Amino acid sequence: MNTNIENENIEITDNYLDEEEWEEAIKILDNPDVPWSYSYILDEMDLMCDPKYNHQYIHRVIDGIDIYSKYYNNLKKVIRKLNCRSLLRIKVNAIHKEDEIITHGFHVDFGFVGNKYGNEGIKTSILYLNTNDGFTVFENGMKVESIANRMVTFPNEYRHSGTTCTDADRRIAVNFCYF
Repeated sequence: MNTNIENENIEITDNYLDEEEWEEAIKILDNPDVPWSYSYILDEMDLMCDPKYNHQYIHRVIDGIDIYSKYYNNLKKVIRKLNCRSLLRIKVNAIHKEDEIITHGFHVDFGFVGNKYGNEGIKTSILYLNTNDGFTVFENGMKVESIANRMVTFPNEYRHSGTTCTDADRRIAVNFCYF
């Protein structure tokens, strides 16, 4: 696994979506019809924090070839902008605020365990749906602040960690894994 992260391979785009696209994408926010599932954030071996902080709610949009969410259509313009050949997974993560910023642990978002061909060519993109004081941090120390309508894209093999926030009810981001 490559842990030699180069900042030039991490692309950050503010105002990623135009106003119309953004309005469509954020319909997932504060919508009582969106089904959320309780989930652990990381396996215990990757966890850097107290296990009591290892929880989030997720909304699974697509996994492999299966579409699980009616909100998939709200993200179609985002998917087109990613210019991907094949989607592997899309999920929305919602992490509740805490009294302090908690860094969960370094990990990769998608991997084919035991794949002799590796995971080369897979990209991860994170679209932040709300602004808060949480962030994504990479093993080299680079931090990407959670700012609404900001997209960060990087090679999937770059280990990174999300955090909690202290100044919003939730830290919400859409995670895309694709070729």
